[in-house]
Amino acid sequence: MFKGTSNLLNSFVLYVCIIYTFFTVYVLNWLKDKKLCSKPTKYSCRLAWAPMEALVKNYYGRILLIVNLVFYLFLGVFSLGYFNFLYGEIFEGFLLYPIRYTILPITFALAAAYCFVENGKYFVDIFGSFWCFIAILYGIISCLHI
Repeated sequence: MFKGTSNLLNSFVLYVCIIYTFFTVYVLNWLKDKKLCSKPTKYSCRLAWAPMEALVKNYYGRILLIVNLVFYLFLGVFSLGYFNFLYGEIFEGFLLYPIRYTILPITFALAAAYCFVENGKYFVDIFGSFWCFIAILYGIISCLHI
């Protein structure tokens, strides 16, 4: 996967990806049995995602959500090259394209700040759409090779 990493580590990540795939299928089937319907929220008229509400409001759903986040963060950290640091290599992508690797955290912070100022404690209602909209900059910056 990354140069300088062992076949054992690459195999481990492959197995984690396979397990994550099965886990995702399980969660989707669990949600399918809930007969969910997303409805607009009273705070911003945007859809409140019924699957997310089912995961957050149910104890078992919260466990599934936490396990999903652990998988997601592990694979995300790995894909960003964290293990290259462990093997003594410098993360070359960040050095070659610093703006590309910093634009998503910057847009995340800007979206969170704007949505919090705009909607207060209900900022989550508009955050996803707003961040998605401004994160389009990532594609533009990637195409420009900066």
